Amino acid sequence: MAPDTTVGQWLAGNRDLDRLDRELLASRVLKLTRAQVIARPEAPLSSSQRRSLDQLAERRRCEPWAYITGEKEFFGLCLAVGPGALVPRPETERLVELVIERAPQAGRVLDLGTGSGCIAVAVKAQRPDLRVTAADVSTAALEIAQSNAERHGADVEFLQSDWFSAIAGRFGWIACNPPYIADADPALNQLRAEPPIALVGGRQGLAAINAVITGSGVHLEAGGTLVLEHGRDQGKAVRRQFADCGFTSVETHHDLAGHPRISLGRLSPIP
Repeated sequence: MAPDTTVGQWLAGNRDLDRLDRELLASRVLKLTRAQVIARPEAPLSSSQRRSLDQLAERRRCEPWAYITGEKEFFGLCLAVGPGALVPRPETERLVELVIERAPQAGRVLDLGTGSGCIAVAVKAQRPDLRVTAADVSTAALEIAQSNAERHGADVEFLQSDWFSAIAGRFGWIACNPPYIADADPALNQLRAEPPIALVGGRQGLAAINAVITGSGVHLEAGGTLVLEHGRDQGKAVRRQFADCGFTSVETHHDLAGHPRISLGRLSPIP
C-alpha cells in the first residue's frame, strides 16, 4: 500500500472481509467509534496504523473475532477467551438457564468439559447458593476458566479431568457442552482456529455425547439431572441414549435461534 493510504482505501482494499469486520478493525486500531470510521474515509493512516490493520486483518481471516479482542460476552458476563478454549456461543445460554431455573437450593453442579468456564461462571453468578465444580482435560482451558471465575468473583472448584476420570462424589446436576461435530463435517473448515478437542465428536458427532451420558450414572445423585448441548439434528439419537442409560423425564429444548439444541434427563433412582 502507498504511504498515503486513507481509511477508505484500506477498507476498500480488504473487501474479502465482511464490511462489519473491516470497520471494527479500523475502529480498534484508530481508537474511534465505528460511526467515526465510516464518517472519515479520507483520514490518512500512519505507517504503524496501516501495519497494525494489515496484521489484524490477516488474523481475522483465520481466527474468530473473540480471539482478536480476547473477550466474549456470555449470559451478560464479559469473559476472557483465547485459542485454548472454545469461544462461548449464544446457544449454550439456554443450557445455563435450565440449570439456574431448576437446580435445587444449595445443590452440587458439575460443569464437565468447562472450556472457558462460561457455564460454571454464569451459573455461579446467577445462583451463588449452588456448589459448582468445573472440569476439563486441557490445562490451557482451565487457565482461561479460572481467570474468568476470578474476574467475576465466582467461587468455583476446578479440576483437571478427562471427562469423569478424576471426578469423585455425586452431583445433583451435571452440565456439559461436549464436542458434537462429525469429523468429516465441512463446518470444521470455518472453525480451524478453535481447539479440535472441543469440537470434533467422532464419525457421527456422538462419541463424546454417548460417553458422557453413559458415564454420568455413577456421578449423579439419585434422581439427579444431566443436561447437555448437541447438534440440532442429534436430538433423537441423544434422547435414545438417555433412555438406554436409565434416564427418564427426557426433554429437548430449543436454543435462542429456535433449534433443538439442549437435552436433559433425570436419572431414575434404583428401586
